[in-house]
Amino acid sequence: MSIQFGDHIFDEPTPFGKWQPPKQPCIYAVLAYDPKVKPKPYLVLFFGECENLSDQTFFRSHIKYSCWTKQSGSEKNLFITQLKLPDSDGIARKKILNKLIQKFQPVCNEV
Repeated sequence: MSIQFGDHIFDEPTPFGKWQPPKQPCIYAVLAYDPKVKPKPYLVLFFGECENLSDQTFFRSHIKYSCWTKQSGSEKNLFITQLKLPDSDGIARKKILNKLIQKFQPVCNEV
C-alpha cells in the first residue's frame, strides 16, 4: 500500500524504528499516527529531501526530531515514508519539496 501527497505517491508508511532508509535520492515525510485523519490515519509533520538516507542515525540526530516527537506524543507514533527519485538532482527535489510544504503546511517545516 502507498500514501499520496498531492500528485506524488509515496511508499507505505513504516514505523520509525523499523524503517530501512533508501540509499538513493528521495523526498521523505515524517508522519504521526492519528486515527482521526482520513483516508489513512497519518498526519504529516515534516517533508524533507536527501541525496542518500542510508545513515540510520540521520533522523534521531535531525534538528526537527524534538518537534516530531512532541507533535506525535512519542517516537512510537512516528512513521516515515519516502518518494524515491533515483535520477533526480537537488534542484528537482527542492521544487517538489517546496510544493508539498506549501500545500500541506506541516507544522515541523515551519522556521
